[in-house]
Amino acid sequence: MGKSLEHRFGEKCWYDEATGCIEWMACLNSDGYGQFSYGGCNMNAHRWAYDESRIPAGMVVDHLCRNP
Repeated sequence: MGKSLEHRFGEKCWYDEATGCIEWMACLNSDGYGQFSYGGCNMNAHRWAYDESRIPAGMVVDHLCRNP
């Protein structure tokens, strides 16, 4: 059986303890944003992370490190 989507995504990330940011360590698109594929579908890493994170009402997502 193949790796789960969450596992594949996690393998491509690195947590920077100094900034608190999660850095994407794999493929980038022409705009500098992370991309990955799973099950034949291409996905934008930041959008998938946002969709999966279940941001609480009233909270804001921001690139604190200014790294796309």
